[in-house]
Amino acid sequence: MTIFFRIFVPEKNTMKKFTLIILLYLSIPPMMSRAENPIFGEKQNQMMFNIGQGINRHWMIEPPIDFVPFNLLHFQYSQPMKFFRLHARKSLNIAHTLGWGEKFINPYTGRYWDWREMNRFLAFLSLDVPLVHSNRFYAGFGISTGVQHYPTQRINSMFLIGVKTFCGIKINDDWRLELFLQHFSNARTERPNLSYNFWGLGFGRNF
Repeated sequence: MTIFFRIFVPEKNTMKKFTLIILLYLSIPPMMSRAENPIFGEKQNQMMFNIGQGINRHWMIEPPIDFVPFNLLHFQYSQPMKFFRLHARKSLNIAHTLGWGEKFINPYTGRYWDWREMNRFLAFLSLDVPLVHSNRFYAGFGISTGVQHYPTQRINSMFLIGVKTFCGIKINDDWRLELFLQHFSNARTERPNLSYNFWGLGFGRNF
């Protein structure tokens, strides 16, 4: 119950921001036309499970190097929509960051990180736009906003902003496989703001 309260009833200022974002986000209607969305095909719903491997970097776009004992377990439910006439995906997301290793030295600052202290529940809304696509492949960019249930040494706030790049393959009409780079920070609203970064794979089913 305490964890649930911290996730969904965050601090006062954060709650105001997140409530406004939710209302604006949910006011966007789903795309109900039969025009084919490259992520969904002709389906109108998607369930996806993502697994991410943490890297010890703090910029938005980072190469898959400098791996650390920090993972992301992420479930999302999505619907198709239009974003400025582009096909897009809007999603409700629940995730958990999982730090499981010993302390790790930050190669840039010499600082020690205890990744086990960064186990957090995350709840956020996301919007993904496939900017390029073909009959079997698609790739694009996404943004998100949400909360973690308690600040950490890397992100000293509950409020989170996410940036994502992804590419996907259409296995068949129902199944999708995606490679992604996910970045979370607080947009410098609090310090420190050294972010969480994950490279990962997503497995999705359309229905």
